[in-house]
Amino acid sequence: MRRDGRILPSKLGLTLSELPLLPKQVLSSVVPESLLKILSSKFEKLIPILESLASCMESTPILVPMAVAYCIILGTMLFTMWRNIGKDYSVEHREESCEEHEKQLTFHCREGVVGILGGSVAILLSISVLVLWIMFSNDRSLYDYLVSIYQGYNAAWLALLILLFPVAATALKRHKKQDHYHNSLNRPILILTTTGTFAYCILNIMSSAVIIIQSFSWVAFATLIGYSVHTVEVAIQTVYLLDGLRRCPRKKRKPPSKSFVVFFLLVNVSLWITIIFELKESALNPLQEDFYGIINWKVMLHFVGPIASLYRFHSVCCFLDVWKFAY
Repeated sequence: MRRDGRILPSKLGLTLSELPLLPKQVLSSVVPESLLKILSSKFEKLIPILESLASCMESTPILVPMAVAYCIILGTMLFTMWRNIGKDYSVEHREESCEEHEKQLTFHCREGVVGILGGSVAILLSISVLVLWIMFSNDRSLYDYLVSIYQGYNAAWLALLILLFPVAATALKRHKKQDHYHNSLNRPILILTTTGTFAYCILNIMSSAVIIIQSFSWVAFATLIGYSVHTVEVAIQTVYLLDGLRRCPRKKRKPPSKSFVVFFLLVNVSLWITIIFELKESALNPLQEDFYGIINWKVMLHFVGPIASLYRFHSVCCFLDVWKFAY
């Protein structure tokens, strides 16, 4: 307490940011009137800035995964550059004809029409499911149904991929296998993102399994099935990509259909859209917040969530490389 009888804000356990929230009568007894006018004018000027910052914070769930993906890719590139320092690479320069150059820039889609149509349907259905969630998520009576539909939708596409990968791998074995990868950056990034995706799926499986044991619910059951299928699909897809990134076409043999590669590429685009939306909408993971706690789940989600989203984005790039070099 000061000599003039006024109590200091620190004695009341208050911070400077909490002063505008107090009634004017309490403020007049805590701080002098002249200082109160200065603080009020300053805070009035800060209100538009704080509102703009709050609107920017709404985009952080989307921007954070992209920032993490950029850092991982950049770190892998720098490591590859450091590993190749001092090595002698002799490259024979050869001028390309106009026909060869035009052939390199052409992206033939005639043999992948079926894959393009199927992948386009996957993207449209993903957007439809997300729109359905946005429209009816405020209705608490439909909340459990919407979460179950979302998890079931993802599980259906992942199960379809699991069934198609063995068929596509059999067709890919007709291609010649090389001892090296076409792009040395793909393998380490793929392994790193696969590890992060496994961690993301295991965290979700643990929470849903424990909740089912305690008290059965359809939301927990759908979450358990969805992320279990997700784990199996990621393992099979990674094995397929690690093999496909070393393949090249055989001469004098017609290559297999490209529809599988195009379909896998576009389905991964749709899954990348859904996982980005999932990281933004924490309401899609109600079980995890109840099991781990809101703060603990947010911390874990910021560690493994961006890596899981990067896995889908990088898988799209890997399928493009398989299309380019294997066919």
